[in-house]
Amino acid sequence: MLRRIVRYPESMLRSRISTVGVKREAVLVVVLGALGSIGIGYFSWQMFATHTEPPSYLEFTLIGESLGPLLMLLGFWIWYALCAHFLAKLYNGSRPFIRAFRASAWALVPIGIWYLLRSIVVIALFLSVEFPEDPDGIEAEAQIQTVMELGLDSPVYVVTLLLGLVFTVWSWHLLAVGIAEAKEVSLDDAKKVAVVPAGTVALYIVWLALQWQGIL
Repeated sequence: MLRRIVRYPESMLRSRISTVGVKREAVLVVVLGALGSIGIGYFSWQMFATHTEPPSYLEFTLIGESLGPLLMLLGFWIWYALCAHFLAKLYNGSRPFIRAFRASAWALVPIGIWYLLRSIVVIALFLSVEFPEDPDGIEAEAQIQTVMELGLDSPVYVVTLLLGLVFTVWSWHLLAVGIAEAKEVSLDDAKKVAVVPAGTVALYIVWLALQWQGIL
């Protein structure tokens, strides 16, 4: 059962490369991104509902925070596809960009699963937090950061972030398979190409973890 679940994104990736359109892939990426917004959305709703005198633009800032994971994943989709298309040319890769675009969406499934795991951890951590009615800070961003630290300043959250590196390796493998199929290059060459976009995601995750550790 677990093996079938793990192999499902790769089987879908292979079957969708030669199809027409990207509607299914667009829906997939939006759903995956929304999984990452659930946790921050819960935090935002709780903070705004508890705040007695919210500063200007707090509501809009919280909406932006909640949409952040979704917008980030959309950016990763474009980045994956661009790298797959143009870097594959170094290895005589051919075929249209749209094939790489479809394959890249399915390569992000592991990141979406990690998003879901992170949302679950965020909600669990904030369930035991008493949201302040008047957080420290004048600006909306400062108050959000203050309240976030009440729940996310935890080793559990940092470990969850770093666990994302494991899912990034899985994403790298799927992207390599997708590049090999979509651009008609060898799997070994596709793995070299996939290192660039997947490595960018890995660096982003490390940056997040270091930031919450107070190192950056």
